[in-house]
Amino acid sequence: MLSLSERSNRLSIAILVLWISSCFAACSDKGFDQVPEVDQKRFMGTWYEVAALPTSFNKGCSCSKMDLQADDGDGYVKMIYSCIKKEKQGAVLAKIYSADNGSFSRWRLQYFWPFRNTLYVIALDSSYTHAMVAGPDRDFLQILSRSSLPDQTVTSDYISKAGSLGFNTDALVFPEQKCN
Repeated sequence: MLSLSERSNRLSIAILVLWISSCFAACSDKGFDQVPEVDQKRFMGTWYEVAALPTSFNKGCSCSKMDLQADDGDGYVKMIYSCIKKEKQGAVLAKIYSADNGSFSRWRLQYFWPFRNTLYVIALDSSYTHAMVAGPDRDFLQILSRSSLPDQTVTSDYISKAGSLGFNTDALVFPEQKCN
């Protein structure tokens, strides 16, 4: 039987191995590039979700949108993701921190402390009317538009780009945006 000290040492080693493994997973090459720079002020405001890979919070949603507001005092952006699901309005609040020395093209998204996800802005048109945001594991993808009636050519181009980057575009959902 192991002594308390030996069990403690083995537990410490196991925790260290798990921590190192998670660091390697978090730092692994995502295989796609984010846009070089995003003007944070121009990116603020309302974005409608045109298409997305299904997640627990957007599955079955209509009228999906994301509102971004800069919080000048604390250095983060407040994100409110809202949609209608089963005829009820719902919303999720999160904080977005720039994770790339201020270029705002790589985000650390935090729904609640201490859990954060890394997201990348991988496409953005020069007029800031269409954007695509993705997760490094290719399990998160959003195509966004400033209009609830997006340009279908841009949407198709973004879907093609996502497919070429290895995202499962067959699984995309297209929330209905006929809302008030």
